[in-house]
Amino acid sequence: MLKYEVVLSYEAINDIVDAEDYIRWHFGEVRSLLYRADIRKEIQALSTDATIYSKSGCMYRDYPVYKKPFPPSILFWVIEGGEVLILRILREEFDWKTYFQENRFRVYTYPDR
Repeated sequence: MLKYEVVLSYEAINDIVDAEDYIRWHFGEVRSLLYRADIRKEIQALSTDATIYSKSGCMYRDYPVYKKPFPPSILFWVIEGGEVLILRILREEFDWKTYFQENRFRVYTYPDR
């Protein structure tokens, strides 16, 4: 079985931090910590499951953007070589199709790249 290295963009990291802050503010510290554990598990699972999810119909630098629902959010990534590059983690109600169409050539930033 092919195993990918999963790398989060700084934008995806900020999406997670923003969600944690929102959850902490509205639902408390315990729920925020549960969210952190759940999202970490979902992200780690992409190392082996990245290709089983549907493509979003959007492209990023000529790579198809995959998506995985994680209510109330959606994880978005591309596969480049042996890496899963997580672009963003956006809320379901966000107009993500327009976002990815308008940001098709955006340069995402990654730690240590």
